[in-house]
Amino acid sequence: MSGRRKHRRSPPGLAARLWRPDLLYPCLLLALVLGLYWNTLGHDFVHDDLTLIQQNRTVTEQRWGEILSPRVYRPVRTLTYALNYRVGGLDPTGYHLFNLLLHALNSLLVYWLFRAVTGRRTLALAGALLFAAHPVQTAAVAYVSGRKDLLAAFFILAGCLSFLSYRDSGRRRYLLLCLACLVVGVLAKELVIVLPGLLLLLDLCRTGRSRGAGGEPATVRIVRALLRSRLAYALGFLLAAVSFYYALFLSPASRMEGLWGGSLAAHAGTSFKLFSHYLALAAFPHPLIADYSGEVFPLSPGFADAPTLLAVLLLAAFIASAVWLYPSRPLVSLGMGWFLTALAPVLQIVPFHELAADHFLYVPLIGVCLVGGLTVDYVSRERGYKELALGVLALVLVVFSLRTVGRNRDWADVETLWRATLENAPGSYRAHSNLAVTYMGKQEPESALKHTLRALELNPARALEWSNLSALYVQLAERARAQRKYDLASSLLEKCREAAEKALERDDSNFMSLANMGNCFEKEAEVAVDTGETEEVVPLRQTALSYFQKSLKFRNREPAARMVWLSVGGIFLDQARVAQSQGTEAFSKGQFRKVQELEKQANELYKQAVVHFKKFVEAYPGSWQGQLNLGLCYVHLKNFREAVPHLERAVRLGAEPESLNLLAHSYDRTGDGDRAVRLYRQSIRLRAAAETHYNLGVLLRRRGELAEAERNLKRALELSPSKDLARKIGIVLGLIQDHVRRSQDHGRHPLPQ
Repeated sequence: MSGRRKHRRSPPGLAARLWRPDLLYPCLLLALVLGLYWNTLGHDFVHDDLTLIQQNRTVTEQRWGEILSPRVYRPVRTLTYALNYRVGGLDPTGYHLFNLLLHALNSLLVYWLFRAVTGRRTLALAGALLFAAHPVQTAAVAYVSGRKDLLAAFFILAGCLSFLSYRDSGRRRYLLLCLACLVVGVLAKELVIVLPGLLLLLDLCRTGRSRGAGGEPATVRIVRALLRSRLAYALGFLLAAVSFYYALFLSPASRMEGLWGGSLAAHAGTSFKLFSHYLALAAFPHPLIADYSGEVFPLSPGFADAPTLLAVLLLAAFIASAVWLYPSRPLVSLGMGWFLTALAPVLQIVPFHELAADHFLYVPLIGVCLVGGLTVDYVSRERGYKELALGVLALVLVVFSLRTVGRNRDWADVETLWRATLENAPGSYRAHSNLAVTYMGKQEPESALKHTLRALELNPARALEWSNLSALYVQLAERARAQRKYDLASSLLEKCREAAEKALERDDSNFMSLANMGNCFEKEAEVAVDTGETEEVVPLRQTALSYFQKSLKFRNREPAARMVWLSVGGIFLDQARVAQSQGTEAFSKGQFRKVQELEKQANELYKQAVVHFKKFVEAYPGSWQGQLNLGLCYVHLKNFREAVPHLERAVRLGAEPESLNLLAHSYDRTGDGDRAVRLYRQSIRLRAAAETHYNLGVLLRRRGELAEAERNLKRALELSPSKDLARKIGIVLGLIQDHVRRSQDHGRHPLPQ
């Protein structure tokens, strides 16, 4: 033996270990994803987020039994929403953070899959970076409802890695994990049914790269791969078939009757055109469109159409190229096969309701990115142009990153999203419709009307837009009524009824259309009150009430339907006020028995209004209108202690100054005069009104603060009150002046009550 002493290598330091590809490359991926999508954390909920999360009682009420039921549409996705809600309620930040982290995890899985398939870290990193930064991914990551695609990718990638581990080790636990990914993944999104096909592609790729397999025909390799794991593939394809049946027949959300274009030739031609569209979008991600409904994607008229024939030739060339490259470049064939296999479910082979969507590319893009990574590796290693390859890759990543960060901003809120959509797709009826709803919420009915009418031009068959149109005419009629343009208001309400009738022709069970019809009649009753046509008021309100009650039969348990309770309560409140007004008139005529009858009738109507406002407040506790109306009813019923908490909530929620006056009056009647005085003064600072000054003057007079009481009463007279109020002010001023005069003549006397 040699006498030389052997030296053991000292372990590398921390810095050296961190710079190893095993640690550095995943860290680079995570840093890229965080940098690209950090600006999504301040975004709101948009589009389907509102119905799937905000208005989904299964999520907000944490109904775990329903959430975990396979009968629920995409229960795994719903489960993640429920967990988000459990942690952060309806704050969108947590939901966007979940999407960001899931995309980061998927990028890591892509890196590990590429590395496992190719054995090359740098190639895997290049492909994973392209996947992480590609701008088309914003439709899945920046949009909370795009989580279904993120989850589908996660389960597909995890299933593929598990299958490769099973192939390498022979341990069945990895096979069971792969099958579990298939089952659970389908419950997140039906796209996961393609997993067995992707596993077969991976097997063929490994066979194609093995020694001695070069001369075998492709069919022999497929059979050999299937036989090698016949039990695994049998179970996989069986589960995929069951999942396909579930998606097609048991889950109605995506089901579509009929064919795109109206004929089999048009539908098939459209499928070919969709393939060419997605391939072009994967290579050149512009324009990015959030919605393809309406006149956005041109349907094929059939195979006599030149663009359709070109799309057919493109698909044929794509498949032929993948087959031709398989013997020499099986990894390229794998990438191309992955793209086509993962894209097949969204090519409308089986028709479903959403023609096209950018987020459909999230999983198929993995195949494209594999080809991209292979291209970088080929130019760098085999052709020797390393600097060129890395330079082009860096340039593409910079362009992609800038586009991704910019596109993220389009998803910031509802208005921004649909504005951006109309810039690239002015023929999207859904964009026009949703932008119209946004303008309705901002009380800009003219802008909303323009977009609603355009949406109806593009698609007159939908009940939703007709229903929205009727609601818009109500808004415009309210504005005309406030301006005392009663003829215009009546004309607009007639248009409202026509639009609501068209909505009901298309869907007679649409609760909002029925509610809008009720609103039309209720607003007509208000116009009749203003114009003195009092004989029409009661029948109009009765008709309105019947439509409201019909609407509640269809969706009485949904929070959105509870909006109708506000309108129903409003009808009873208005009828009670009318009865009260008639009682005052009867009192002036000395008809005291009639006064008692009308007072009793008014009280019953106020009680009915309370019942309906309570139901509304249960569903919308944050609505100041509901709290204010409920408090107002209790005030009229002289139940001031019940009125106080609702009026306090109305004030906190930003209600109109009327709520301050009612709350002050309620405090006064419950014995809290100090707080009542402060609130009256606060109300006057916000908006000086004769009634408020009068109420404060009366209260101050009772408290003995005569000078300030007199100032407020005189100010009330200056503000041109009604004749009845002016008479009351005169009486109180007379009492104050009489008391002051007697005090000066005979010394201080007790203040008359």
